[in-house]
Amino acid sequence: MKFKTCSKCNKKKSILKFYFRKDIQNYRADCKECVQAKRRIWEKNNLDHYREYHKKYRLKNRKIILKKGKEYYYKNDGAKKRRDWRKKNKKREHETARLYRLNNPEKIKKKQQTQWKRIKNNKELLLKQKNRLAEYRKTNKFLKWRENYWKQYFSKNKELIRARHKNYYNNNKSQSYLRVFKRRRNVLQQTPKWCDYKKMLAIYKKAEKMRDKGIMVNVDHIIPLNNKFVCGLNVPENLKIIEDKLNFSKSNKFIPFLNYKIYGTKKYYEMLKSKNYKIRIKSF
Repeated sequence: MKFKTCSKCNKKKSILKFYFRKDIQNYRADCKECVQAKRRIWEKNNLDHYREYHKKYRLKNRKIILKKGKEYYYKNDGAKKRRDWRKKNKKREHETARLYRLNNPEKIKKKQQTQWKRIKNNKELLLKQKNRLAEYRKTNKFLKWRENYWKQYFSKNKELIRARHKNYYNNNKSQSYLRVFKRRRNVLQQTPKWCDYKKMLAIYKKAEKMRDKGIMVNVDHIIPLNNKFVCGLNVPENLKIIEDKLNFSKSNKFIPFLNYKIYGTKKYYEMLKSKNYKIRIKSF
């Protein structure tokens, strides 16, 4: 092994730590470390010139650079390296992706359009995409995102939603009247003759008194009057005073084949609110 002293740092180093010059067929007088340090200082002082030179070089030799990059990528398992780096630097990766999306919305739109055209024209890819989306929509991640999204949307656009409802009502009065008529008809049909009207009145009066005090409540049919699994009766045993919001979120949901003692309890209402409700209903 040959050794040589560097002309800059005056240190004795292996000859492999010196650059070889082809023009004079000999090694440089200064070592690699000193050359690199000198180059960094020059780059800082001449940034514009350095960037322009490299830009021109990349444009001229684009094909060669791409070819070399591909060869290196496949030789050194670039995909695995990228995955490992992303796992280690998750925050940085998310931040760079977020900034890119904000700064390049048109580019992303174009890319998505081209990808969608490719998928649309290929039946196999289209089927794969549909299955992938169907599986993703079952996950807790998507259900959480959807719940948060709609909560934020309704809280931000309350006036807009009200205006839309008013416009719909004014333009489609006949449909809204028909819906009210159907509801009344169902209530009359599902109220048996042996029903205790006094008990029912007492429940509704109690709810009214609570509303007067400022407690937002509603009378709920535990087993809904209209559902694909069951049709409940309009009787005092099927009525319960619950919170306004809980009643609206419950709507006409129903879980069949449970123990009869569970219906109308806190546990039952929590089960209806849970994110796995739709998945559970589909299994029946």
